[in-house]
Amino acid sequence: MSDPQSEPIFDRGSFLRRSGAAVAGLTVLGAASSGAALAQSQGTRALRNAALAPVWKGDFGMANWPLSDAAVPTLVAIERGFFKAQRLNLSMVAYASGTDVARAVNAGQLNLGGGGYLTALGAYGAGLTEIRCVGTASKAQSLSYAVVADSPIKTVADLKGKKIATDSSQRTSPYYLLTQMLASAGLTPNDVTVVFLGGTAVCQTAVENGVVDAGFVIDPAAAESVAEGKIRMLWRAAQGPASTSKFTETAYLSNARFIANKPEVITRWLTAQAQAQQWIRHNPKQAAAIWAKSLHYPADVALASLTPALPGMTIDPSISGFNWAKKAGVTIGTVQPTLSYYSFNVPQFAKPLAARYSK
Repeated sequence: MSDPQSEPIFDRGSFLRRSGAAVAGLTVLGAASSGAALAQSQGTRALRNAALAPVWKGDFGMANWPLSDAAVPTLVAIERGFFKAQRLNLSMVAYASGTDVARAVNAGQLNLGGGGYLTALGAYGAGLTEIRCVGTASKAQSLSYAVVADSPIKTVADLKGKKIATDSSQRTSPYYLLTQMLASAGLTPNDVTVVFLGGTAVCQTAVENGVVDAGFVIDPAAAESVAEGKIRMLWRAAQGPASTSKFTETAYLSNARFIANKPEVITRWLTAQAQAQQWIRHNPKQAAAIWAKSLHYPADVALASLTPALPGMTIDPSISGFNWAKKAGVTIGTVQPTLSYYSFNVPQFAKPLAARYSK
């Protein structure tokens, strides 16, 4: 059948010879042709809109958002349109701690989350067995303990008998790091008073206001406070032994039900994160500027905090990272020694992306 839009119904000479009735007939035919063209145009537009419409709309929740360097890939993915290109419409939700993220993910209140790897392992060991790690954001590079700037505490040994603020429970990365910091001076948590607070921002505020003698902090918030003369760094995880500098700090989490029902969403989400990580490695200054804008911090402060995190920025939930986190969890009694990598990790989504976007 001929295409009514491309084949002329009358040529010019025929048109001039037609009667008024024929002209009226042409008018009807022309109207029908225009209607068909309009319908086809509307159909094409509908198909185009359907092709661009989000395949999933929902929340992505992250601990310490957006203070942690682990937030930078997500910020970049939003700013550069990587999520939009993957047809995901994500709303960011800030959580005070990784424990809160783990609980929400396990319950299905949150299907995509980011939080401490060790914290999530501890939650899994406590019975939140729907949690799964599907990827990673960054390693433990910016985790530290600090004291007020004019504190008489100069070394870790000086913490004996002092009050120290850490994260929300004994099942978190900050608490594990506390045990390792104290161990470096021959101390244990029994030698100090541990105060459990809800997240790094509260811990840092407690240090700055003298509520505690020392507390858990992360850059760049800590770096900004140091620059302002409010606090002084006492101990950095990245400068410690392998037990504190090599375990995976921030994991991308989902739950078993969502992974089974929405595998395409997991792939699209992690693809955008992997693309963002690659872009950050190639454009650290621009990435730091994006982060600084979100934090309302100077770009140079954000860059100084982001730079040491770059080598550990990978989407791959490696067996090595799991083993270091598991060892940490066993040390503080939150993870069973028998826990296997594949019980907690679902690496098939991230592994191909790590190979593709590693350069």
